[in-house]
Amino acid sequence: MFERYNFIHTRRVCQSVQRCLCVRLAPVQLLTDFPRPPNLALDGGQVTFQLQPALANRLRSLARAKSVTLFALLLGLFALALSRWAAAQDLAIASPVGHRQGNAVEPLIGYFVNTVLFRVNLKTPCTFEDLLGRLRDTVVGAFQNSSAPYAKVLEAAELDPAAVPAMFVLQDRDETAWNMEGLRVEQVEIKRHAALFDVTCEMQEMPGSAGGLQGVLVYNKHLWTNSRAVRFAESLQTLALAVAEQPAVDLLQLAVISSNDRAKVLEWGGHNRPVASPTSTNTSGTSGPPECREKGRGALLEGTVGAGTGSESDRSVTYGEFGARVMALSLALRARLPLEPEAHKDEKLVAVLLPRSVDLAVAIWAVLSLPGAAYVPIDPEYPPQRIQHILNSAKPHLALAKEEHAELMGEDIGVFGTRQWPSPETSFNPARVEELTQAPPQGLAYVIYTSGSTGKPKGVAIEHRSAANMVQELELIQIILMKRYVKALRHLTSESSQEQLSLMRITREDRVLQFFKPAFDGAVQEYLSTFLAGAVLVLWGEDKEETFAEVLSRHRCTACTLTPSALSVLDPQRLPLLTKLAVAAEACPPTLVELWACQPGQHCQRRLLNAYGPSENTVVATSAELVAPSESSNDFILRSDSFDSLMSAPSRQHVPIGTPLGGVQCYVFEATALKSLQDGLRGKTGGIQLARGYFGDAAKTAEKFVINPLGCQKMQRMYKTGDVVTWLPQGQLLYLGRNDEMVKVRGFRIVPQPRLSGTVIAREFCREAGLRSSGLARS
Repeated sequence: MFERYNFIHTRRVCQSVQRCLCVRLAPVQLLTDFPRPPNLALDGGQVTFQLQPALANRLRSLARAKSVTLFALLLGLFALALSRWAAAQDLAIASPVGHRQGNAVEPLIGYFVNTVLFRVNLKTPCTFEDLLGRLRDTVVGAFQNSSAPYAKVLEAAELDPAAVPAMFVLQDRDETAWNMEGLRVEQVEIKRHAALFDVTCEMQEMPGSAGGLQGVLVYNKHLWTNSRAVRFAESLQTLALAVAEQPAVDLLQLAVISSNDRAKVLEWGGHNRPVASPTSTNTSGTSGPPECREKGRGALLEGTVGAGTGSESDRSVTYGEFGARVMALSLALRARLPLEPEAHKDEKLVAVLLPRSVDLAVAIWAVLSLPGAAYVPIDPEYPPQRIQHILNSAKPHLALAKEEHAELMGEDIGVFGTRQWPSPETSFNPARVEELTQAPPQGLAYVIYTSGSTGKPKGVAIEHRSAANMVQELELIQIILMKRYVKALRHLTSESSQEQLSLMRITREDRVLQFFKPAFDGAVQEYLSTFLAGAVLVLWGEDKEETFAEVLSRHRCTACTLTPSALSVLDPQRLPLLTKLAVAAEACPPTLVELWACQPGQHCQRRLLNAYGPSENTVVATSAELVAPSESSNDFILRSDSFDSLMSAPSRQHVPIGTPLGGVQCYVFEATALKSLQDGLRGKTGGIQLARGYFGDAAKTAEKFVINPLGCQKMQRMYKTGDVVTWLPQGQLLYLGRNDEMVKVRGFRIVPQPRLSGTVIAREFCREAGLRSSGLARS
């Protein structure tokens, strides 16, 4: 390596570079398979690829037509591929340059080379032809400033080396004829064992006037797997063909994966999978409303709710008693609500402000039984300002609440207090059950307000068909919530329903903890799946004198869905009955999987699911069943009856979130281009479980719920999650994080950066500040 150092000349060059880099470059976040270690070793791997002569000649012709060198064109192609994989539009790419300037170095033997920096701006709208015009000036300017030492250039531009993750090299065509008498000379490829940059693309023109282009991709083995490097090389080849065929097309419209890979990714995401249609259940042959029979085998178990002292004894109601109470309240609500004949055209909202209790379950089920009515769950422990915001936004016609909470509703909302609810013994008439007509599939089921990551909670409006699909796909049983939720309940509590449910496999013998508070969307899945299985639902009252673990143990809970934060404070050895477990609402760390999941070949009955899904996609969109890594393996394994694959190396750092439920479509797009489908970047969901939108907020709905550009006829919209994911080679999704500053704390969305970091930066001693979640809760 040779660097010519002259202070005055170097300062002049650095000033020129500073003008070029007048806007500071942010570090480029390349999509990687492994987290970047603090001290990155330089161990490298390599893959080779080729651009065939016909394609290479088309690229040469394009370069000549636009008056640029082949180097500039290939540099632009590499930058375009990088931008797709990093979701960045402003890149800095290094490149070596021969540096035999001046007569003084001519007689010397040595490697005279320096590294120059190219800044490539791919901000759209921009075609590849436009990009070549920009690169013409960029390349000329960079070569004119090639004499300054690379380290000095970075220092002058205040660039972190992480802002320059890549190098591009174009080797000269070697047409030397080695004719040496008595000797045979052949070219030998020297493999690279060191990666000076995250990724280096080296191209060389093959001999002959019509030769192709040979490529070598050198990558850092601590960041990428070989399979990802191969896919990146394939992306380069695909983009090269797209550029040659459509140089005047906007960059974002150029294909980044082949048609075969595109079809594969679409198949993984459920694009062509039939939407499951819940079918009505045959309930003929039953006499009278079975909701009121005394034969209900399941029970709702209500623990110490409300008092919080542990002095109140446990109470339970049978499903027969529960059904009678639901019917009585549902008919009473029908008399109080001005429901329209065409219910879905003028839906009435009912606020439900109750703690976890049998009353809460009765209230939710009663509202779901009414076509044209939807419930809005509100936590009584919310601050008054938050409750008022939800009420102002939802404008409910009625509220179901305890009398002591009536004052929270204000004067404009009528309160139907729990003490006023009709008693089924005196008010319920079995003959009136047929008055509860079928709710339309497109009718509103509930409006649940998110935790308000931007400071203002948004009401997610979920329809009956979305909730029905979620429960059906999680439990793999044919139900139809729209045929009357209560009829589904009738069927599943009958003697003939003995089928085990899939995934968590909840049966009537299970005791399911109701963990999530009613205003959190996870509670929807807990209520519906447990009731429809006829299992026991344990309503945890958060008794201050009884720990979470004691609740699970005393009530002999066999199944529950928890946040990873909550699971982290439990000991699996003390909960042997807890054999059906799901984690959701937060990213699951690998340490929990190692602690709670069964190892391959181990005699263990526990099933562990990792579920993922935004509220906007009805609680659950994907799920994966996991077993822990064995001692001889560093990888998590997806259960063979769910997935037939050994997870690749990234799963040691991130736990897979699995595959989409039936009726759900998952797409992984670039952050900047909905039409640029990829096998790893930003995620979007669609399908029958998609929410109607944000209640009363058309602008936010239009921003987050967008038209599906892939021409899917089943469901034309999809939701932009803001999550960063990737497809693993076997077709499972891996959650990598967010593309914004949102974090989740105990399942709640929070964006702490602006206010908290601003407060820290206000201090004189602090120049910059950042925040991140610290992981699991401490016990």
